[in-house]
Amino acid sequence: YLKQGIERRGLLLTAAVIGNGPIGYGQTDEVLNMLDWVNVMAYDGDDGSGHSPYDYAVACGEYWTKTRELDKDKVVLGVPFYERPNGVSYAEIVANDSANAYKDSTVMNGATVYYNDINTMKDKTTWACKNAGGIMIWEITQDSDDEQLSLLNTIYETAKELLE
Repeated sequence: YLKQGIERRGLLLTAAVIGNGPIGYGQTDEVLNMLDWVNVMAYDGDDGSGHSPYDYAVACGEYWTKTRELDKDKVVLGVPFYERPNGVSYAEIVANDSANAYKDSTVMNGATVYYNDINTMKDKTTWACKNAGGIMIWEITQDSDDEQLSLLNTIYETAKELLE
């Protein structure tokens, strides 16, 4: 009934889901089939280098497309605009040193932090354009407002180039 009511109103039914693994088994096929798309939270894999590397994103996307057999157009790859373990924004990371935009980890306040740089974001965008239904960002206000360092701009330019 929920899906019918939503469709009558011209709305979409979506969900944000765990990246992959046993918790994903809690999503029934019946519910998944009602959804217009799922936003796969392919981040927070751990508090270190496993936070959101490219390989983790691919594994998460493939869990939902191959293991759970969702149509690739229903699977939207989630990417982070922050680091782990502290949750500092990408904007702050690159404001601290613009060279940080081109590496996936740096030392801040004496601790190594892990995030996605411009090159990783290009790779994830390329993968999502070819193997999924797009990109979802958590959390967009944490992006740099420097156009040359912006992850959102990187996503846009990469997708534009691939789709032309």
